[in-house]
Amino acid sequence: MYVIQDKETKTYLSDFSFQMVNKNENKWLYTTYTGLLGTRFYAKKKNAQKVLNILQEYNEESALHRQMQIVEVDTDELPIGDSVYIYN
Repeated sequence: MYVIQDKETKTYLSDFSFQMVNKNENKWLYTTYTGLLGTRFYAKKKNAQKVLNILQEYNEESALHRQMQIVEVDTDELPIGDSVYIYN
């Protein structure tokens, strides 16, 4: 399976990892995941690439400047996991 990963934190993203909290102040909530819970998995790399392109747009709009990449993971080796939050 493929996932979108934050290069710095090595955590995983979902389709909703970038959420605007306050449009007037351009405040964003960036949520990533450390394991199975919350993480979005893709059977094909091309599907992950489509979502990565969308997330890159949110990344620029939010000015969070996160480096993201697509990686292949074995879901049997991942922990249940937890959420990691960053506010800007």
